[in-house]
Amino acid sequence: PTAAPAATTSRAVTAPASGGQFHVVEDQAELSEMLAKPLAIWRTYLHPTQRAAAYKGNYNGPARVTGGAGTGKTVVAVHRAKALADTLDPSTRGKPILFTTFTRNLAQAIEQDLAALGGSDLLARVDVLNVDRVAHQVVADAEGSAPGIIDPEVMRTVWQTALDEIGVDFQVGFVLQEWEQIVLAQGIDSRDAYFTASRAGRGVPLDRRARARVWKVIEAATGEMTRRRQRTFLQVADDAAGYLANSTVKPYEHIIV
Repeated sequence: PTAAPAATTSRAVTAPASGGQFHVVEDQAELSEMLAKPLAIWRTYLHPTQRAAAYKGNYNGPARVTGGAGTGKTVVAVHRAKALADTLDPSTRGKPILFTTFTRNLAQAIEQDLAALGGSDLLARVDVLNVDRVAHQVVADAEGSAPGIIDPEVMRTVWQTALDEIGVDFQVGFVLQEWEQIVLAQGIDSRDAYFTASRAGRGVPLDRRARARVWKVIEAATGEMTRRRQRTFLQVADDAAGYLANSTVKPYEHIIV
């Protein structure tokens, strides 16, 4: 009478649908082997649904994986790097896969996870860089020298000076955001283009006269930055995107963000 429930339970925990929640340890040797594995190995463990995303064949264009904090997005990305590396032609040289993120510390942690998953062979195929370093390198290669980066406090002083000299009654933060979120974001390079640009979401309406005054500040401040041969990280990223868009030879075959 008790055999049937036991058999049912056994079949349930070994079914493919249960694979993401259970693993049946067959003997003491397997259990000992599992417990002896270093923590680094468990840092790269995949749930079956994660494995499906990481090791899927070619996606039809860019693919996005979403999830809350701690749901394993980075682990999926690390395995995706390995999956892509495994498909590379053995004759391919250099590091054709870029794994980029926003912070240097996270880039270092990802590099460690890649080493744990695939060793030096995998690291030899993947460039792990934060996005500012990527942009900086692209601009340096295109221009023949490293771009100068302006100190944030110096930049605010430059923009505040432009505001004071032109006599525009706006906060420096507002004008900086106008430049970054409207002018840089839309690739605007003339006053006429700025007059007709969408400012959806900016909150404070600007008529034609106000835009003309803001544009004078932008011209004066960016002109001073050019004179100093200094740019913001956002400008460097914008310039890098421009160089890459106009280049027929791209530096990477695959990009994981």
